[in-house]
Amino acid sequence: GKMLVETAAAIAPQLTVVDGIIGHEGNGPSGGTARPLGIMGASTDVFALDRVLMAILDVDPDTVPIYLAGRELGAMPELEEIAIAGESWQNLCVDDWQLPDRLIPIDFGAPRVLKSTLKHVLTLLSEARSLPRRKA
Repeated sequence: GKMLVETAAAIAPQLTVVDGIIGHEGNGPSGGTARPLGIMGASTDVFALDRVLMAILDVDPDTVPIYLAGRELGAMPELEEIAIAGESWQNLCVDDWQLPDRLIPIDFGAPRVLKSTLKHVLTLLSEARSLPRRKA
């Protein structure tokens, strides 16, 4: 959580957009269950957007590592400090959102990065081979 908060603070995005039209609950997105939510959000404060999403999904912020790290580093606003334009978050609440069974740490070690890079290169090569050839 701390690494993600520090990265977001260092990048300081001017706008963060979240597409919650269809979410993946449980062990998503790859192993989750698709669920229509019908929400979209945008904010100039990535941490405020995260905090509002926790409220909409009725997730206890004290169980979210990014929230805890953001609060510790002074980056995470409290819900009552956030000005919201548009629909009130209370009207968008989901009271039975399924969280993952367990949290899996993000691994940026060399083996993981190499495997991911190789997979990406192979995908690009495969896509390039399937493109129609033009005659010169």
